[in-house]
Amino acid sequence: MAGPWLPAKSQGHAGQDLVVWTGPVGLFQVPGCTIPGANNYNPSCCGKAEASCTTVCQQVVWSWSDEQSRHLPLLATNAGMPNLEETGDIVLGAFSAGGRVVRETVGNPIDAARVRAVMLADATYADWADAAKTKPQVNPFWLVWAEAVLASNGQKMWIATASTSPDQDRANGVQVLQAIRAAIEERTGQKFVEIPDFYGIQPRPTAAYRLGNIIFAEYPKEQVPHGDQVKLQPQIWNVILLPWLAQVKSGVVPGFEVSSGSSGLETLLYLGVGAGIGYLGYRYLIEERS
Repeated sequence: MAGPWLPAKSQGHAGQDLVVWTGPVGLFQVPGCTIPGANNYNPSCCGKAEASCTTVCQQVVWSWSDEQSRHLPLLATNAGMPNLEETGDIVLGAFSAGGRVVRETVGNPIDAARVRAVMLADATYADWADAAKTKPQVNPFWLVWAEAVLASNGQKMWIATASTSPDQDRANGVQVLQAIRAAIEERTGQKFVEIPDFYGIQPRPTAAYRLGNIIFAEYPKEQVPHGDQVKLQPQIWNVILLPWLAQVKSGVVPGFEVSSGSSGLETLLYLGVGAGIGYLGYRYLIEERS
């Protein structure tokens, strides 16, 4: 029997793909950050109720919870999909407080098995684990998702960017991302390697790391502050996620290396004309910079 990490279509899930963007973000802020032909679902929410945002992200999590402590089945239904079984690939994107929604969804191993990719834009804020405020908390749900990605033979992806922008007295996104990276290394015995140029994405982060298909990038608030983190997503999708996904869709187990060049023909055939032109534009910029 096929493993749960194999492509959705190989498990009989050949329906429409689903792309979710949650948190205080609208689809207009992440143009092109979708899969061609997908159903785009945008349950906006925020960390606490405000005049401009009355839906708290924790309420979204609760509204999707079922008797098995799963979230994906009700998410699919709320997104207008027939059901989870008839849903194709699922990509979960989050900005800021939306990270809680994604975290609790992929924290269930059954739901993690059905998610293709997670894209986070400064969505890893957390409290401190100690009174001295030197060690950020690492939610174990992130480790569940990390293990699912690393066990997927290249069939899943997790990309997270973070900034040093403060969140009141909590640990900032970079501090939490560093703590998650250390926890993954401790749990798996594997080490992240540094990515010197972050695959040509601009502006370049102060540091970027990769372990398998887990990619983390750290930005100082002076360069890409919290509110601008979503602006990185169109590049990340066009340069990293969509070329990788094109290979997955074609049945290839990707040996993901953006710098060595993805198959341009396969990517263009998958993306279609409009998105394909955008993809070529990013590829051209990368080649010019190198």
